[in-house]
Order: sequence, then C-alpha cells, then structure tokens
Amino acid sequence: MDKIKIIFLDSLPSGKSGSCIFYDCNIYRTSSWNVIDISEICRANQEEWSNSLWEWHCNLTSLAARNDKYSCLLPGSRIHLWQTHVKTLIFCLGLKIYLQSTKEKELFIVGAPDEATLFLNDLFDGGFIIINKIGRRSNYSIIKLIHIFSLRLRNIGSIILRWKPFAWSRAYKYDCDVLVFSLFLTNKSVNYYNDHYFGKIFEQVQSKIFWLYKPSGNFNEKTARKSLSKLNGQFVFDYKLLNIWDLIWCLKNSILLSKHMKNLSKDLPKLKIGSVNCNTFSKRYFEKHFLEPLCFSEFGLLRATQTLLKYIKPKIICFPYEEKGIERAIIMASKTYLPKAKVVGFAHSAYNKAYLYLGEYKNSPKLPRPDIIWAAGNGFNSWLQNFWKRFDPVVNIGSNRYISESNEISTGIEKPILRVLIVVGNPSELYVFRNWIIYFPKLLHNCIVTIRPHPQGWNRENYRIGNELKKLGISRIDNQTSLSSQLNVSDLVLYSSSSAVIEAIQNGKLVAHVAWDELWCADPLRSASNYIHNCNTPEQLCEFINEVISMPPLVLQDLKKNQRKLANSIYSKFDSKMFDNLLIID
Repeated sequence: MDKIKIIFLDSLPSGKSGSCIFYDCNIYRTSSWNVIDISEICRANQEEWSNSLWEWHCNLTSLAARNDKYSCLLPGSRIHLWQTHVKTLIFCLGLKIYLQSTKEKELFIVGAPDEATLFLNDLFDGGFIIINKIGRRSNYSIIKLIHIFSLRLRNIGSIILRWKPFAWSRAYKYDCDVLVFSLFLTNKSVNYYNDHYFGKIFEQVQSKIFWLYKPSGNFNEKTARKSLSKLNGQFVFDYKLLNIWDLIWCLKNSILLSKHMKNLSKDLPKLKIGSVNCNTFSKRYFEKHFLEPLCFSEFGLLRATQTLLKYIKPKIICFPYEEKGIERAIIMASKTYLPKAKVVGFAHSAYNKAYLYLGEYKNSPKLPRPDIIWAAGNGFNSWLQNFWKRFDPVVNIGSNRYISESNEISTGIEKPILRVLIVVGNPSELYVFRNWIIYFPKLLHNCIVTIRPHPQGWNRENYRIGNELKKLGISRIDNQTSLSSQLNVSDLVLYSSSSAVIEAIQNGKLVAHVAWDELWCADPLRSASNYIHNCNTPEQLCEFINEVISMPPLVLQDLKKNQRKLANSIYSKFDSKMFDNLLIID
C-alpha cells in the first residue's frame, strides 16, 4: 500500500482543494473540498471496539484497586466514549479502516487533537507519512503542568473555599428512614424540579427523608438554602460536615493515591483492538484519568458521609446511579459505618451503548456498586441483562420524569409554521446542526426553532456556536425556560442523544432522531422502534418536516401514540408503595 500524506490542521486552508475529514464528523460540504464522513464506519464497529475497551478497562481498574482501594474514586475508574482520548482513539480506528480502502494520496484532518498523530502511528506502525500542522508549542510540558495544577486546585477549592469550622450541629441525632445524596447543580433546576435527579417524588412517600448535597459549579449557599427549603426533609451540604482533621486526612490520602497510581505507570495492561496494539492510548488515558486528578473532593464526600452516618441511621441510602467516584465514596462510607443499610442507585436517565461503565466487571476486585438498582422503567432491566450481561437486583420503582398517559395527544399541529424544539444532549451536536444549516440554508425556513441546551453542557465555545446560529437565522437558544413549558409550545422535537426526548413523547409531542451524534450512536431510545424517524442528512430532515406538515391529523395522532408506547417502557409512574417496601424487604 502506497504511503499517504496526512496533514493535520485547525481549519481548511484557503485557495486549496482536496479530500478532508472533520474530527467532529460533521458534514460540512464545500464546492472545492471532498468532505469524508467516517462516522458510519465507527458505528458499524462500535460494539466490537467497545467490548475491547471494556475488557482492557476491567484489567486496568482491577490493577489499580489492588494497589489502592481508593482508586475507585478516580474518574478513570469510569469509562465512556465521550472521555478525553477515548473519542480520539475511536476516530483513529475509523480513519484507519477508511485509509486502507482509499486511493487518496493526500488527506487533510481538521480539528483533531494532538494525540491523534500518536495514536495513528501506533495503529499503522509508521506506515504513513504524518505531517502535524496544528502548531504544537515547544513549551507543551509547561502548559500541561499548569493545567494539572489548576485542575487539582479547583478540586481542593470546591471544599476549602466553602468550609467553615463548626458549621454543622452535632448535638443530637436526626431521625430519618432514607438518606438521599444528590448534586446541587443550579437554583433554577431546584426551583423547577425540586431536585434535578429525583424531582418531587419523595413528597409521595411516607418515609422520613434526609438530604446530603454536594455543590456543583457556581454555588451560593444563601440562595441555595432558600431554594432547598421546600424539600421534603432536612438537608446538609457535604463540606459542612468536615473539620480541620478531616481536611488533613483528605489531603493526605489524595497525595498517597496519586503516589500509588504513579507506581503503576510501567505495568499498564495492553489494549488490543483487533490485531492492533494501542499502547500510546493506554499510557495517555492512564495519565489523564488516573494520574492528573486529585480526589480531594471525593475523599471529602467520603469523610462527610462517615460523619453523617454517626448521627443518622437510615435504612436506605439513595443516589443518582452513574458509576461516579462520588457514588463509590458513599458506598464505601455506608459499608463501614452502616453495613445494614440498603444502598440504592437510581438509574434516572435513558442510557445508551456509549456508557461503557454499565458493563459487568470480569475481574476481581470489583468496584463498589449499589445493592439494588432503582429502575426508572420496565425496559431498563432487560436492556441491562441483554446488552451488558448484568444481573444485578433491579426494582422498577419508576421515575419523576414519567408523564401520565391521561394527557391528551393532539391531532393537529401549527400549520404552515411548524414549531420545532431541539433538545441538545451533547454540546458537540450544535456543531453538526450549524453545518447542516450552512449546507442547506432552507432547512428550517418554514419553522419556528428553539434550541434547548443541556443544563450542564453550555460552555464558552457553545456561546460562540450560538452566536453563529443567530447569524444563520436560529435566534432562540433558551436555557432558562422549563422543559415542560417549552414542550407546550412545540409541535416537533428533534434529538440526537438527549433523554429529554422521552418526556417530549410522553407529553404527546412528535419526535425525530437526527444524526448529530459524534462517532457512535448515542440514541437513548436505542433505535428500537419503527415509529422513530431517523434523519441522517439535511435532505432527509427537510423531507420529513414536509411530510409532517402535510400529514393527516389522525395519522399523526396514531404515530404519537405508538411513540408513547416505547417511551413508557423507559419511564414509568413512580410507585411509592414499592419504594416504601424497600424499608422492610431483607
């Protein structure tokens, strides 16, 4: 096979033409460039590559756990396809398959991170000429050190800057049946939903509730307390439970954990995907997700939970189930100080195959997991068993996101102006949407479009994309209005990976999937139904919108009803009696 010149750059050069691939795999067509999309290659191989990654990750986490029991608190102990370096590896694997079948002599790669060149060298073993035009700085190592320092400083500062001595009264024991841990995201989410994850469901139970909150992002204690005052039960923030000796203990163990992980650097397990060894990826992943983080915040939560369990004796300990280090901190604390309590993880979301951390651990020692998984709907258990081969105790208790079937499904829509709501699950989806609009300017010209960003994913870069969309005529980007209010004034909901689509269906709204995923399928409905229309190109979306506008009312109503049947298998009605039964079931 002839050598191919691969040129990496941040943007396409003016005055040139040729073949190119965008790292975010959007379809950005121009008259002078042949834009290649390798996402279909990646999706076709997603399961095989994911299985190889999961087996390697099991070996890695097992090795780390044998060296330090607290390694499960590190972000690297939880793997998913969106993680730094994982996406880059998937991209390079797809690129390799494409290059093996192409006759191209020169290929431009736009927007790929620096490590893509290193991963490709591994995959091809030097068989290609790679020219890096991204512009690496000579002081890269200094920048990396600054990044690590700022990362660790933020982790420590999330507790230290809020901590005050003697901040919580330990004078008496609190009476409670259930301890609920959650993240305090924003005052807005609390005002809309009570709790971002659990909503208002604990208002329906007879049990006495105590809340343990960990602040996240911008946080003001005074306004947070005001927002949380309407909760069913008392609450406390984790940093309020720590004294000066706890902080010293957290810092000491954080440093020891980093030291123990550093000792593993030379004995990392080998990742092999097909016949290719991905040694550089293994090293970079370990550095990024095991060596760089300092788990001071996670140790703080562990210590805070231990302190709290001295003063309350709940029968059940609940938290949102996402396999994060903070969840494992709670599990470790409960098994030490209150081993008889049932630890229940609420599988609150609609999961997809990109969440590799849901897999069954194949090696010992296993990472801490809840005693019982609280399923949001009937479909979760079968999916967990069929896809991930896990047979954990699962109880379908239902979800706060369930919307009653008694809600009427309308027959008509606003014609000829269609009201379209776009629910964003991953910020990168907006890049692809922008490029669809650039390529197909009349795509949504007969629609009123509102974009709902992900509540935790709106960053500075997305503000820039948002401004570009406004110049293209998409001016409504609303991260303030509640989802239910937005759905009330929408006819069609477009989604790629957001689980908000299920609430849209249960609200009686027509939905369609658009291929704005990254390199893999992240559809929360898992493309399991013939009633969810898939739009893989701007042309297909335009055609579907025209079909919807001209669709007979009764046909449209039947389509919505069939979509609702699928959604009801994911989110079911909260069963308060089933939850209360957990208190008495051994």
